[in-house]
Amino acid sequence: VLQGIRGDAGLASAGLPPQPSIPLSTSELLVNGAGEPSLGSVLKEEIACAVEVDLICAFVGYRGIEALRDHLRALVDRGGRVRVITSTYLGSTSGKALDDLVSLGAEVRVNYQGMSTKLHAKAWLFRRPGELDTAFVGSSNLSEAALYTGLEWNVRLARADAPGVFSRIQHVFDS
Repeated sequence: VLQGIRGDAGLASAGLPPQPSIPLSTSELLVNGAGEPSLGSVLKEEIACAVEVDLICAFVGYRGIEALRDHLRALVDRGGRVRVITSTYLGSTSGKALDDLVSLGAEVRVNYQGMSTKLHAKAWLFRRPGELDTAFVGSSNLSEAALYTGLEWNVRLARADAPGVFSRIQHVFDS
């Protein structure tokens, strides 16, 4: 069973990242329920073993970025890529959060026509070598409540489980 892929340094590299609590080949529903992993904790695990992370959400809150900042910074520091699409929908996006994302090296696009376009999508895409890609599609924006305490529904899709759906999510994000 493949446990991970080492970088170009081979055996001299620092070892493999910890494995996510949900296997990369499995789909799952996350609801931030008592006794279950929170979306935020699972996202941290996913970021730790990804090479690219894409996020689309209606708004980005500063506390949401604060919760994931170190993991996103580590991804960029190891040569990874972060892309974010968000909006000014209902005035909820934090300028400080966007500045923080840009300072981390993320590519950020903001829809300023929030009332006419009404961007309301919420999805994360995680790309990895060997097509061990995953995506989260659901109700969570990037806020602390959405990551840890809010009643949220997010389906985690594995490319291995649903290759057609994953490809469509990737295509729509890229477009």
